Order: sequence, then C-alpha cells, then structure tokens
Amino acid sequence: MARNEIIDIISTIVVYKFVNLSQAEIETMLNLTPLYETRIYKDLQRETNLKVIRNLLSKGQSFEYIAEIVEMSVEEVRQIAQEQQS
Repeated sequence: MARNEIIDIISTIVVYKFVNLSQAEIETMLNLTPLYETRIYKDLQRETNLKVIRNLLSKGQSFEYIAEIVEMSVEEVRQIAQEQQS
C-alpha cells in the first residue's frame, strides 16, 4: 500500500472518530493536507460528477450546460457521454 493510500485511510478514520471537530481543526491537529486535496475526496467528487452528468444527459441537457454545472470542460463532458454510450 502506498504512503498516500495509508494517509487517506487514516484521515478517513480520524474524520469519523472526531465528529465534533471541524475539518480545519483535524487538519491542523494532524498537520495534514486539506480534505479536498485527498484522493478519497477527488474520487468521490468524480463519482458524483459522473452521476450528475448521466442524469442531466438523460434529461436532454446540453453539454455546455452540464459542463457549467459540474465545473468541467465541454470536451470532458462529451468524452464522458461517449464512454457512457459504449
């Protein structure tokens, strides 16, 4: 297991263990990178974006509109749409 994976796991455990502390307090206490920079957060954000993209595509929304909503480029949205059709 890579060092970053171990840190991500420990960070997740700490967040659940110290529910009364804010994210910033936990980061300060452990001298960690901000949660939004962790791989876990990025993976969850990507999965959420994929779900939103699929839902908006099924409702007939344009690539431009979807890109604006999920804060991605139009080309990225097009590529994801093509992958979903495969």
